[in-house]
Amino acid sequence: MKIELTLEQLANFIPKLTVTGGGAKYRSILKCIPVLEQSLLNNVFRKPHSDTVEIKSKGELANLIKRGSGHKPASARPGAAYSSEYLARKARYGENLPHKFMDYGFWMGVDIFPSMGDSIRMKVEPILHKGFDYLSHHEKRRSVLKRAFLDAWQDLIDTIIKHMAEEARKS
Repeated sequence: MKIELTLEQLANFIPKLTVTGGGAKYRSILKCIPVLEQSLLNNVFRKPHSDTVEIKSKGELANLIKRGSGHKPASARPGAAYSSEYLARKARYGENLPHKFMDYGFWMGVDIFPSMGDSIRMKVEPILHKGFDYLSHHEKRRSVLKRAFLDAWQDLIDTIIKHMAEEARKS
């Protein structure tokens, strides 16, 4: 992507870039929210049950992003397979979407929001059913939220660059 700016535009843009929690960086983070929502929908909820990954921590997610080439992260290792009993039960109830079972799962309740400074977070409140926390289980065994970040990384970078370039041109 080629970005051309005048020196005046650049000089006017730099103060906007260094503002914390409300400047150009913050506005570019806000543009990333729909990108992550789409990643959850397309890269998590619409992939087959057999396509799961395991990413143990935020640190491991950061390492996968760093180990990749350019802005394409390295691939995560395969995650735990769903049991055939669970998949059969889901089929009997007519529920074919991954990570969703009778409204107990990641399908509802994912909140994506900018947090302190210039970062973005995804969060879900635990949903307990008969003493079982479906959300923690799916994140631990299937890395649902971390996968959404990993699979959307290139789109997130492109969104930030595009927004920053637009802001700089307007300066």
